[in-house]
Amino acid sequence: MATTTEEPTITMETCGDDVSDPTMETIGVLSDVSMASRSLPVGVVSTNFKVTRGFGGIAENVKVNVDRLYLRQVMTGWDANQSDVIQPNAVTGLGKTAVNNWGVYDGAGSKAELVAKTHGMHTLAGKWSNWFTLAFVVGRFEASTLQVMGANDEDEADNDWAIVGGTGEFAMARGIIRRRVYSITNNTLTHALTIEFFCHMTEIKFGPSEFVKKVNGAQRGGEGWLSRFEIVTTHKTYGPFGVDNGTPNFSYTVPEDETVVGFFGNTDNIFVTSIGVYTI
Repeated sequence: MATTTEEPTITMETCGDDVSDPTMETIGVLSDVSMASRSLPVGVVSTNFKVTRGFGGIAENVKVNVDRLYLRQVMTGWDANQSDVIQPNAVTGLGKTAVNNWGVYDGAGSKAELVAKTHGMHTLAGKWSNWFTLAFVVGRFEASTLQVMGANDEDEADNDWAIVGGTGEFAMARGIIRRRVYSITNNTLTHALTIEFFCHMTEIKFGPSEFVKKVNGAQRGGEGWLSRFEIVTTHKTYGPFGVDNGTPNFSYTVPEDETVVGFFGNTDNIFVTSIGVYTI
C-alpha cells in the first residue's frame, strides 16, 4: 500500500493569447505594493496557483487544475461517512443506494487537512452511479462547489467522473475528476483525485455613468504580495477581494479632474507584486 504523500497543487490559467499592456500615457500610478491579487489565504491547499489572461484582454473563462487530493470513503464503524438508505434486490444486487458525506483531504496520512466534503448519493445500477456536490471548506474557495456525477465498478482501479456545474469561485464549471484507488483497508477506501475543469471568471462591469473614485488594498506582511483589493466607484464598492493580513495598507484617491480608464499590474507568475491605474 502506498503511504507517501505530496502537497496538492492548484493551477489556474485562462485560455487565449496574452495581450500587451495599454500604450496610453500613465498619469496616475499606485506605487509598487508588495501584495497578491487572487492570492491564496492561509488554509488553501497549495501555493502553486497561476492565472494568465486571454480572450482579447478580458478573461472570461479560467482553467483550474487541482492535484493530489484524497477522498476517504469510510464504509462501516463509528466514523462511517456513508449510510445505506435502500436495500438491494436479493438476487441481482441492483438498487442498493447510500447517501454519502465523504471527506476530501490534502494528503493520505492521518494528519492531512480537510479540503472539501462530498454531499450526495451513490447507487448500484450495473455500475456504482455517483452524484454529489463537492463543497470546499478552505480559504478563498470556502462555500464554492462543484457538481459531480459518474460511474465506476466496485473493483475498478481508476476512472473519470464528470464535473457538470459549479458555484462561487467555480461558477458554471465543466470538466473531469480523474479517480484512482489509492489504498484499501478493512473499512476505508481511499481514492486519489486529480481535478481539471473550466469555469467562469468573475468580471466587474461598470455602468455608463460609473467612475472609479478610490482604490484600496492591503499587503501580506513581509511577503511582497497583494492580499486584499477594493474598488470604490461613484455608484458602489466592489470588494474587498481577498483578506487583510495586516499592514501595510494602501489607498489611492482619484483626483477630481482625472478619470480612471484602466488598471495594470505586475506578477511573479504566481502573485501580484504591484498594481496601478491609468488616468486621463
